[in-house]
Amino acid sequence: VRCFPKPVQKPHPPVLLGAIGSQRVYKRVVEWGDGWMPAGYPPDVVADGISAIRQYAAEAGRDMATIDLTVFAGPGKYTAREDIAEVGQAGANRVILWLKPGDLEGTLEHLEGCARDLL
Repeated sequence: VRCFPKPVQKPHPPVLLGAIGSQRVYKRVVEWGDGWMPAGYPPDVVADGISAIRQYAAEAGRDMATIDLTVFAGPGKYTAREDIAEVGQAGANRVILWLKPGDLEGTLEHLEGCARDLL
């Protein structure tokens, strides 16, 4: 496969896997991924996945600090402070919130609401 322009990151852009539902996914994250980014799953499911990744990383001798753990919220997800706290306590280092579609004013209002309600 040819890719132009070439990525700026060296040696390559980060490879993030996002699936849930199979222990093989968690093993693959540890074996050759740069991180894990499940999308739209409840906090308890994400926390279980992070726990499995920790276990596989320990078995493989991989430092968890080298694995990015990002949660992609999806529409209507992670609207409660407790949800974000739960995945943060499990080890997620980032949560990406879903923005409602709309005009600039509506988007900024939504962001202000997220900051007020979630931070």
